[in-house]
Amino acid sequence: MVQRTALVVGRTNSDADLDDLRSLAFDVADRLRFPARIAVGREYDVSEYEVVVLAGNFAETYESAVLGCEALSADMYVLWDIELKETPYSLQCAQCYEDDDTVRPRLAGDTWSVPVCTSCVDAARRMALPGALEVSA
Repeated sequence: MVQRTALVVGRTNSDADLDDLRSLAFDVADRLRFPARIAVGREYDVSEYEVVVLAGNFAETYESAVLGCEALSADMYVLWDIELKETPYSLQCAQCYEDDDTVRPRLAGDTWSVPVCTSCVDAARRMALPGALEVSA
């Protein structure tokens, strides 16, 4: 089963903008329990994502404005960053379903993973099974 991903769209003109968007993507992964990818550039098909999360500044650059408008005009789930704050955090690991203080999204390439505990990350690294959790941080 392939897990669908959330696309996070916002301004990416500066390093500070990218840091803000990375932080938002982390929150998306942590609160919505979806892997979350940051849209950098215009080359994304919004219909391939489960949800598109729009940062408050998404309309300030051409690339992110186009992606945001495509998502808003498509028949798909679009969430504003302010709405994300209404969703609570969870301490339950998305792999083993145990409550653990070490549960958090982990960076896998350019995408934040679902929240997982340190034990599951260690097990995934040791086993290196196809289709298993892939994390780099």
